[in-house]
Amino acid sequence: MPNPHLSKGFRLAATVLIDNYWIPRQEVERYLARRQYWSQRLMTYMSQAGWQAQLDFEGSQDGLAVLGLDGQGQIQALIHLDPANLTALEAGIAPEELF
Repeated sequence: MPNPHLSKGFRLAATVLIDNYWIPRQEVERYLARRQYWSQRLMTYMSQAGWQAQLDFEGSQDGLAVLGLDGQGQIQALIHLDPANLTALEAGIAPEELF
């Protein structure tokens, strides 16, 4: 939730909008690197689980996600690469707990 005490101009100057998440400007490079790292790890995870791995939803309200698709192209697993899920993965939460 946005801080009501921050003016829109300050928020725009101090943060960068990535998908639907305001990331502090000084953390953007690290956030993008984390997102890239976990997208690769999760693509491997989905493939090893027997699904077709795919990246999708970049720019959507919930943002970039790694999908696990069955043989008919139906989504069987989906993990968004948002700040909360990245933190959970780094804390050792199993990917299947984030489906």
